[in-house]
Amino acid sequence: MHWHCDNHHDQAFNTIKSLLSSKKCLAYFDVKKQITIQTDASSFGIGATLLQDGNPIAYASRSMTSAQKNYAVIEKELLAVLFGCERFHHYIYGNKITVMSDHKPLENIMKECYYGY
Repeated sequence: MHWHCDNHHDQAFNTIKSLLSSKKCLAYFDVKKQITIQTDASSFGIGATLLQDGNPIAYASRSMTSAQKNYAVIEKELLAVLFGCERFHHYIYGNKITVMSDHKPLENIMKECYYGY
């Protein structure tokens, strides 16, 4: 199956891209507010969003290497968490943060690590 992208698709993509990076969507970082990093992984890439009060401050994503594509799902999800923390290091250093992931087994493992000691 081939993907066909015409002028209509390009226009829709550019509209979404401009809305996601506009002042209406992105907020300014406030050092006094709670920080949340929301992460996700797919078969081919990882992404993270820095949030405060539910509003995005910054986005980050990248493709996985060929070796990383062979990781188990839980490893990909943890890689996304690590990527988000590294990418937004200058925002989160020295602060307590909340990390959100949609991978429940990883969430349970992290709770055990945190509360187990």
